[in-house]
Amino acid sequence: MLEGDRPPDLSGSLEQLQQQTNTALQQLRTVLNDLSKRTETAINQQNTYITEAQQQSSAQQATIATQVTQLETRVSGLYSNLESFKRELTALTLQKQEQTVEKSPVAVPEEETSAPTFDHLIPQLPTEDNFDLDINLGIDFGTGYTKVCFRDVARDQSEVVTFAEPTQGKLNLAATLMPTRLSILKDGTLLTGLTVEEWESDNRPIQTQIDYIKMRLAAIDLRQQNKEEEWRLEQIPELDDDDTVESLCAYYLSRVIARSQQWIRQNKPDLFTNQTVRWSVNIGVPVEYCDSPALKRFEKVLALAWLLKSTDVDTSAINIEQLNQLIKHLQQWMDSNKTMDELDCTTTPEIVAAMWSFINSRQAQEGFYTFFDIGDGTLDGAAFIFNRTDGDRQVDCYIGQVEPLGVSAFVEKTASELNQSTDQVRRSLGTEIKDEDTALQAKMQQSNTRKKVQKMVANVVMSGNEKHGQMRKYSVSQDIGENLKVFVGGGGSNTAFFPQTIHATHDDFQQSSADIPPYEIKQIPTPTDLSINGLDKKDFNRFAIAYGLCIPEGEGPSIRLPSQFDKVESGAETSNHRPDKYEDGKDLM
Repeated sequence: MLEGDRPPDLSGSLEQLQQQTNTALQQLRTVLNDLSKRTETAINQQNTYITEAQQQSSAQQATIATQVTQLETRVSGLYSNLESFKRELTALTLQKQEQTVEKSPVAVPEEETSAPTFDHLIPQLPTEDNFDLDINLGIDFGTGYTKVCFRDVARDQSEVVTFAEPTQGKLNLAATLMPTRLSILKDGTLLTGLTVEEWESDNRPIQTQIDYIKMRLAAIDLRQQNKEEEWRLEQIPELDDDDTVESLCAYYLSRVIARSQQWIRQNKPDLFTNQTVRWSVNIGVPVEYCDSPALKRFEKVLALAWLLKSTDVDTSAINIEQLNQLIKHLQQWMDSNKTMDELDCTTTPEIVAAMWSFINSRQAQEGFYTFFDIGDGTLDGAAFIFNRTDGDRQVDCYIGQVEPLGVSAFVEKTASELNQSTDQVRRSLGTEIKDEDTALQAKMQQSNTRKKVQKMVANVVMSGNEKHGQMRKYSVSQDIGENLKVFVGGGGSNTAFFPQTIHATHDDFQQSSADIPPYEIKQIPTPTDLSINGLDKKDFNRFAIAYGLCIPEGEGPSIRLPSQFDKVESGAETSNHRPDKYEDGKDLM
């Protein structure tokens, strides 16, 4: 019953009750009909509203979808335009480089458009000696390969820097040897400081490859001594300027130093826990160069490398012109602020470094020795006497000589001389030379290149013994013993050919007639305080110089170079010292 309707009065007669009932029913039907119509209208209105809402939602969704599609189309177009712009910019840059020989900038902010300047750069060198950890890097700056060891001075422990991840098995030498090489890429930037494996896997396009950079540095002074022709270094237009050669060598060494420090930090993190570190570096120089103007040049290049490594500048994409500008700035800064003695970098004669594991032994016998380091590019020889005076170790170098007769240099020259492939000659170096050897090995025995090796060996032995006789004429036989003790080191000492060729020099040059006793060939002993970090023990001789170089300055022996004996008259420095009998220490040899 709707609100406002009054209920029927059911009192009275039956007829009246019936009439009232019919009236009530009629009123009820009317009310129901009205309610039905209202309900139907309301339902229809609701359905209409829902339908319209659905239609409106669909329209909105369609509109949104259309807008999204349009936006995606515009973004796609922007990406396409951006890629097209990048390609055009790259092509334009390369074209400009080819036309003007302009190179890529070195860490220049995007808003700068002028050529980079380095006048504001100052090397970040230590300002005080407040440190807990003292690490000295020993860098064997070799002709063909560079090797690195480091020493924790406080613990008196040394390790080989392998530049590789730690491994459970034997480490491949290709993963740890670093070719002494730079490359100029197609875009003019420099690439260097890679291991053998990394060079092989790198696919960046190379414009010019520069090998033997150490000898190119030495050749600057060798030219003044008319010895440059011995090296046969191919001409490279970019290296016509001596300052550029120095810059490239400094750049190479700076990358070696930086990579070595990074490897040590990553692989020996326990060393640096709550520690302030002091870094220092030492490189080796052949004895012959230590007695020449080349020594000052090597010292200068090492100092510049140290400053470059210590300067906050990104040199990963630098070209030669920019490098020369940067090195020139560092040279001017050093001239005004520091001397070589004030920097944490030194040089040491390679012969002393190579023999350190022997010299450092308390049981090492004093006496006269000859040493040959058979590297990849060069053969280094030296004759010296080792003795102790009041507990201080003394090494007197009588002669030092370097020739381009290392393994790879020998292979190339012999292959050219005998008209053989370099692979054939290289394989023959490792095979024992016997009566039934191949025809190639027989030819190698008679080759002019082998004779040059023996000529150098004979000169080092004879000149060394002659000077030794002048200096210690009353104790020569005691100093030498029953055999001439000849140490060999470097990668070439693992071949059969080089040690046998050196040993045969005594008979081939009839040195017994000059009272030279037979040679006794010995490998450098492996030190007990060196961790080789996965390398084969037989490969230690490749790292012997680097190991000796990581020994800090002041802990090594006193050294006298050949020039210090040139004007000494016979017998003027004859020592009263009498070395131990040879028989007492021969097991250590």
